[in-house]
Amino acid sequence: MDALTLLNSEPDLQSFKELFEEWWIDYEFD
Repeated sequence: MDALTLLNSEPDLQSFKELFEEWWIDYEFD
């Protein structure tokens, strides 16, 4: 499942956002 699919799926939007934020934090501070 890719990002666009997640963004187009309302129930998955929140979990996608959380995963993205975790990834971004890891990327920024790694």
